[in-house]
Amino acid sequence: MKEKDKDKKREKDESLLFALRNWIRFHILGKNPLCPYCKEEMVQKGFPKFTVHFKCLNCGYGAG
Repeated sequence: MKEKDKDKKREKDESLLFALRNWIRFHILGKNPLCPYCKEEMVQKGFPKFTVHFKCLNCGYGAG
């Protein structure tokens, strides 16, 4: 049981770290974030002055 809990915690920590890296990548470096599944750069959908959504052209993950 403890192995399973450790794996879940590790996955959660890795996903939070990935989200933090993407936030830094977008807000500080000015680059588009990476897709969480295929690790390819995503493209912006929408208008920059309003809500910005991202979509992965490789696997289709993200906003329409």
